[in-house]
Amino acid sequence: MNISDFQNIPSAKHNGLKQSINYLRCPISEVALREMSNDELQELNYRISNNEIKQHDGMHLKRPLHAGLISLNEQYVYPIEEDIFILLASNAIDRFQEFSSDASDNSLSPTKKNVQNFYDEFGWQKDETGLHLDTASFTDTRPVVENYGHKCHLRVNKYLESAGAYLLDIASGAIPHAEYLTYSEKFDFRICVDFSLLALKEAKQKLGDKGIYILGDITNIPLVDDAMDAVISLHTIYHVPEDEQSKAFSEIHRVLKPGASAVVVYTWSYSLFMDITYLPIRLVNKISRNIKKISHFMNASSSNLDTSVKSSDAQISLYFRPQNYEWFHKKIKHICNHVDIYVWKSVNTRFLNIYIHSGLLGEKILELIYWLEDKFPYLAGRFGQYPLFLIKK
Repeated sequence: MNISDFQNIPSAKHNGLKQSINYLRCPISEVALREMSNDELQELNYRISNNEIKQHDGMHLKRPLHAGLISLNEQYVYPIEEDIFILLASNAIDRFQEFSSDASDNSLSPTKKNVQNFYDEFGWQKDETGLHLDTASFTDTRPVVENYGHKCHLRVNKYLESAGAYLLDIASGAIPHAEYLTYSEKFDFRICVDFSLLALKEAKQKLGDKGIYILGDITNIPLVDDAMDAVISLHTIYHVPEDEQSKAFSEIHRVLKPGASAVVVYTWSYSLFMDITYLPIRLVNKISRNIKKISHFMNASSSNLDTSVKSSDAQISLYFRPQNYEWFHKKIKHICNHVDIYVWKSVNTRFLNIYIHSGLLGEKILELIYWLEDKFPYLAGRFGQYPLFLIKK
């Protein structure tokens, strides 16, 4: 479907799509984009049929385009597939076919490809209960922790202070939790950007016409400066290549409107609170290391959450490089002129597995932890596991 054919699109979606194009920019040239005309599509498709056209990563195009965007300098074309804007630099089509000598220069880095493959091939797949495998692998889904997790998810709304036309959900994933849907209630549209196509298709099923969907990169957001009424990025940046994580913060800050806010949920590489709580486990393990039965029990109950998960067929690893507070203080505070630390969740999955059980006052312990987090949000965010960064522009 050509995006100019709006006969079967509700008027609200029509206006949202048309208006959103004004906010898009080419991730290579950084110039604005416009819709391709039918004549331009026909000319390009003719060249595709003659095997003349490659993507910017050097791959030949095999299928014709049904719709697309073109940069205002007339050089770069980006497909639109199933109402998803394909705006990764690696997928760009250079109409002049001018490429660098090494096509790998234009491809996703191996680290980013690892994350993309993980979520396309595993993370956003579902198990027999309909639960995303990412959630099943990395989240404690036991009933005893359900209410605590629910309240922590909703905590994001407390810091989404503004409302408006567009909420940018950068690296949105598949909108895996019901609470995530509440974040865009005060906004006309939610722009979901992710470089997992499967994630965007899953998000589209949940958001429908309220969503605008972009295949894109958090370190090169294909949006113009000062455009978004608010931005969220949840559990994403620690999967970005270590040397590009500060660039992700810079990009989030760039696309924010002046006066608007962004919420970033992160994890520290080291948490003082978590380290203290594990001291009894370490002590017991040290005492009982030569007692096989006790040692086996303690190691099994206190095993750390790894960044590798196993499917039934193979082991799939996910890149994971959280930073410490010193990194945040030196780099992120310099990039964002106003950023504060609060808490999303002070405890991690390992802590929950060890200490929180329904027969041992688990719910009451979590109620106390949540109360303390709300009472001391800076301390819980600074020394707990998962800080929430509030960026204001």
